[in-house]
Amino acid sequence: MKYASIKFKSRPAILFLAGLLTSLPPVSVLAAPQESKVAGQCALKTASGLGFTILNAGTGAAPRDSDTVSVKYAGMLAIDGTTFDQSERADFGVTQVIPGFAEGLKLLKVGGNIRICIPAALGYGATGAGSIPANADLVFEVALLDIKKAPEPLGLADRQCTTRSATGLGYTILKAGMGEKPTDSDIALINYKGFLAATGASFDDAGPAPVPVSRVIPGFAEGLKLMQRGGSYKLCIPPVLGYGDKVTGPIPANSTLVFLIELIDFKSFAEVQALQAEAPQ
Repeated sequence: MKYASIKFKSRPAILFLAGLLTSLPPVSVLAAPQESKVAGQCALKTASGLGFTILNAGTGAAPRDSDTVSVKYAGMLAIDGTTFDQSERADFGVTQVIPGFAEGLKLLKVGGNIRICIPAALGYGATGAGSIPANADLVFEVALLDIKKAPEPLGLADRQCTTRSATGLGYTILKAGMGEKPTDSDIALINYKGFLAATGASFDDAGPAPVPVSRVIPGFAEGLKLMQRGGSYKLCIPPVLGYGDKVTGPIPANSTLVFLIELIDFKSFAEVQALQAEAPQ
């Protein structure tokens, strides 16, 4: 689950695991973004200070804050052009990335390519992140592959669960699966949607997404371990099993959460590592 374990800078590794689990072919015929020949060179600038050059305008609608996008991207340090991150496909909410990246996304349409020059104030600021130094200006080349609109809000009746576990986790079996259940040592491949129980508003929608069972919020992990392959569950997660009194992205403090989850498959960390070792380099 993105808020619990998947940060923007770690998407390529997570998505590689997804590829191993699904063996799906590439979904886009767009060329991968190319590094700028002159790092940091952008033709235009917004009022916030974000630099940008539209390389290909694309067609259709532009993303909104409530949308999830699929992109190809390459990220470079503006000072010398060193590539610090890249992915053939990454899926995330528009508001779940650094401010400059989010602003740049909203300048694009599907099928379009953009170069964005992100000053440190709109990036990782004085703290940096991983291989990105403090106060680093960044350059990204981004291709917008697709936009997934946010799901409609859940009605009041759909925010309720029929069964409650000893921990206080609510759940409803929407479709029973078959076979074994995941454990803490597994990576689950799931489709899921997340909603606020108080309002029914959607805050997350992803899949197929690989989720390490032991690295997500307690209620989500407990729910996954109840499921079998092919099954679909609704989880009602109280704050004590979720994000507690912390504000997390679009999730307010002390929020009860509702998740709709489909368990596609799961494999152990050891199996994934073995598949990774066998994969062509």
